[in-house]
Amino acid sequence: MLHVRRLLLEHEGYRVLTAAGEHAAVDLLRTQPVDLAVLDYSASDAQRVAAAIKKNKPNLRLVVISFSSNFPENLNGLVDGWVSKTRSPDVLLRRIEQLVGRKGREDA
Repeated sequence: MLHVRRLLLEHEGYRVLTAAGEHAAVDLLRTQPVDLAVLDYSASDAQRVAAAIKKNKPNLRLVVISFSSNFPENLNGLVDGWVSKTRSPDVLLRRIEQLVGRKGREDA
C-alpha cells in the first residue's frame, strides 16, 4: 500500500521521502524541507513518533493513515488529518491538497 500511495503522490507532483521509526523521521525532518508528514498508525510507536514530530516541528502538518474506521483518540491534538487505509488513495490525496495545496506535475 505504501508503494501505491507513494506513486500516486509522486505522479501528482509531490516529492515523497520515507523514514522508518521515530529517530529516522526526526532526523529526516531536521535535514529536509518538508510541508507535510504522513504517519502510518499501524506502527507500534505511532503516538510517540507523532509527538516527536510535533515537538521538533510544531507547525508541520501531520496526516495519519490507519486501517481503523475511527480516528485514534490518542492522537488528538497531535495530527491535522486522518484517512482510513480502506478508502481510495484519492482520499489521502484530497486531504493532503486541503492541507498544503495542490501540486501540479509541472511544479515537480
